[in-house]
Amino acid sequence: MIKIPIETGGGSYMVERVNIEGVMLSIRLLWNWRDGNWFADFETVNGKRCGIRLVPNSRLLKSRNEVLENGDLAIFKREKTCKELLNHDNLGKAYVLHYLTKADVAVFEKAGML
Repeated sequence: MIKIPIETGGGSYMVERVNIEGVMLSIRLLWNWRDGNWFADFETVNGKRCGIRLVPNSRLLKSRNEVLENGDLAIFKREKTCKELLNHDNLGKAYVLHYLTKADVAVFEKAGML
């Protein structure tokens, strides 16, 4: 599992490029004020997934994962004691984006965490 640093700086839009196991991943995050959720576009040379709502403790690329061949992405709370829901101000702080290898996904699914 690899933590992917996200710094929204209090903004509602962010673009970041990160290297994950030799694959350049382009991330675009957008806060939707009307429905109160973060949405993301993920793109690599392998493919693109657009308009994914960031739902904690779920595989973000599960259906039609053409972006990262060897894993998936997930949002987890930084601390189990955090009582806040994912919101505009806590992405990258209380909630962190992670890359999970296929082996990590299997472990998390078996533990009921995904």
